[in-house]
Amino acid sequence: DTPYIFHSGTLYEQKDGILGALEAFAIASQKLKFPIKYILTGNLTKSPDRSKINDIIEKYNIQDKVIFTGFLSVEDLYTYQNGCTLMIINKLYNQQNIYCFATKLGDYLLAEKPVITTTVGESLNYLKDNESAYIIEPGNNQILADKIVQVFLNSEMSKQIAKKGKEVALNNFLYKIQGLKLVNFFKSL
Repeated sequence: DTPYIFHSGTLYEQKDGILGALEAFAIASQKLKFPIKYILTGNLTKSPDRSKINDIIEKYNIQDKVIFTGFLSVEDLYTYQNGCTLMIINKLYNQQNIYCFATKLGDYLLAEKPVITTTVGESLNYLKDNESAYIIEPGNNQILADKIVQVFLNSEMSKQIAKKGKEVALNNFLYKIQGLKLVNFFKSL
């Protein structure tokens, strides 16, 4: 019954900015007047950032607000995605992420849930800030926390952004649409 943020992916700072996202969640949860949770997949015991993750959880006393599910079946993954209030892709500026396209972005957008992402990677070729996603500069946990609060406090705007995000995914990320574009391209040769 508690609204939650969902993260599917690694628990690595370098790839998914997990430390910043977790700290931003902690800051946001202190500002909101109602409880929220953060549900994360992945294996915490195998994360190279395990001790730092635990330090943030202890620092902000959010042990009861953060849930690590481990790896999930596809069915459970979609159940969590469809039940959440928000999903975050907190890509940091580094060599791995500069040219990255987060494949989970398509799933997130198709779930018709609002997404917060950063200006790092290829997603900016498709998404527009405050139209189809919430887009922030990477590395500023306070800005991320403020966006989290905005999503939870302005549900009507968040629903509209989620709806537009789903349209972006349907128009750009489905293999049938891209396949048809390729067929037409080859026919034009």
